[in-house]
Amino acid sequence: MLEEPLLTVENLEKHFPITRGIIFQKEIGRVRAVDGVSFSVNKGETLGVVGESGCGKSTMARCVMRLLTPTGGRITFDGQDITSIKGNDLFRVRREMMMVFQDPYASLNPRKRVGSIVGEALEVHKMGTAAEIKRKVQDLLEVVGLNPEHYNRFPFEFSGGQRQRIGVARALAVRPKLIVCDEPVSALDVSVQAQILNLLKRLQTTGRCIRIPAPSCRRCRSRTRTWPAAASRSCSRAMCPARSTPRPPAGSTRAARASRRASATSRSPC
Repeated sequence: MLEEPLLTVENLEKHFPITRGIIFQKEIGRVRAVDGVSFSVNKGETLGVVGESGCGKSTMARCVMRLLTPTGGRITFDGQDITSIKGNDLFRVRREMMMVFQDPYASLNPRKRVGSIVGEALEVHKMGTAAEIKRKVQDLLEVVGLNPEHYNRFPFEFSGGQRQRIGVARALAVRPKLIVCDEPVSALDVSVQAQILNLLKRLQTTGRCIRIPAPSCRRCRSRTRTWPAAASRSCSRAMCPARSTPRPPAGSTRAARASRRASATSRSPC
């Protein structure tokens, strides 16, 4: 008997209106950031979503997490339709779904200490006393390769890779079933990228499902399955006008560059 997928997305759409006017706004068009995306993710599986910059990967991830309300389509998580749920129902689902954001500099509150950042979800969902939460946070910091003594430090005292590790620890705090990583290594050095990806690979062995939007297949080679975002209609023509125009062959592009260099040389007074 086949196991039911943990996450199923069917014909997901997210359109942003374009308005005109200040007091009386009128919609004159729409940006189709995500248009007709469908995929499924099984338990313990990693899905890498690959696409060019601006094709809607981050918007799709935020729609799956219900940080943005989808314009259309259906999102099913663990057998429950979460496309339009609100209030307490959404609050309970959010405990099972966590996200690692793309920018480690902007995703952490600079006024809070690391212990408060990582343990915030535990406090919100009332998963232990203050002493138990502190012990869990210190254990999580050790799991992601940080020193438990960093509990009282502020985010500005860490490097970019260490901040991203804090983001991973925050996502693991409530032991979610699904972790959505929005290009977690795009702003990091190559050596730090390998550390974060190896950490996520180790987490996959614990049975967690991980979904990683990435700009290229190179960062998803170690993943179980890679899904090209351009294979669907997720790329908006308003955001990616190059999709409506075929790219010229590589040979013709090189010839054009050589022709421009030759014409520039012939015009030079020297």
